[in-house]
Amino acid sequence: MRPTRRRTWLWLLLASLLAACNMPGRSNETSQATMPEPARSTAAEVSDSDEMVLIPGGAFIRGSSDDDLQAFVALCEQAQSSCVLDNFLDEQPQSEVVLSTFLIDRYEVSNRAFADFVEATGYQTEAEERGQSNVWDDSIRQVLSIEGASWRAPEGPGSSIEARLEHPVIHVTWADASAYCAAQGKRLPTEAEWEKAARGAADARRFPWGNDWQPTYVNGVLANEQAVGTMPITAFPEGDSPYGARQMLGNVFEWVADAYDGNFYASGPTNDPVLLTDDNDALRVARGGGWATRAGFFHIGWRRVMEPSTSNNTTGFRCARDG
Repeated sequence: MRPTRRRTWLWLLLASLLAACNMPGRSNETSQATMPEPARSTAAEVSDSDEMVLIPGGAFIRGSSDDDLQAFVALCEQAQSSCVLDNFLDEQPQSEVVLSTFLIDRYEVSNRAFADFVEATGYQTEAEERGQSNVWDDSIRQVLSIEGASWRAPEGPGSSIEARLEHPVIHVTWADASAYCAAQGKRLPTEAEWEKAARGAADARRFPWGNDWQPTYVNGVLANEQAVGTMPITAFPEGDSPYGARQMLGNVFEWVADAYDGNFYASGPTNDPVLLTDDNDALRVARGGGWATRAGFFHIGWRRVMEPSTSNNTTGFRCARDG
């Protein structure tokens, strides 16, 4: 049974109104924009006022090649993960996509920032409304449904974010993330925006730092080790993207704006692609992997599909806005 969402959907109304202002030229499904000049530089530019990085308009390579997919499956085997080629087929075809200029948060949204939002607005997350959220226990490799788990109590009653204010907020649904971004005058990034911010425009690299897997550059799980949970949003600078966005892989999965379509890369537009929907129950996408993710799944192109009402201790978000 779904929880009562009256307060949540009031915030979604606000989110949709602000998103309409912050996402011009995009329809309820897909739209195309005039093709800007390709970006000539991937040097990081930062808006000091709100710690966002500027992503210049232009082309980049979206998706993964056949060789990439084979390499990811091989990494899974080395890391004792369980994956097959079929896990990654929705990352194809690899193709050139053109985006308008936009900005994206340098860091994932922290507990401290989310607490400030809640204090200012009285917002209540969906996990708090239903009194339950999911907790991944890496020691037994299982998801547990925990009563009382929420962003305030990540492992359930008795746990706290007091010592984790600079860690990413977790136990937030797609609607919670959308409401937060809207309150900041921002929005969730599109899938394509997220991918360009992680990959850069110069090449079709597999990871934000290049093509060679570097397990110490991300907060994830090494082979034969147990996950340690979230880390501060400023950790792992070695893994920065070409634009200076941090932890685009690892720490927490990140919600994006799009609904999920496994064939969207083949059928959607190549200028400012985004798949929006009015269906509140439509499957959504999260990108980047989290602290319990293992090698192989950790790559820029991986598209994790989730129900929008999902809340757990491995998923957070960052925001974007038009440039």
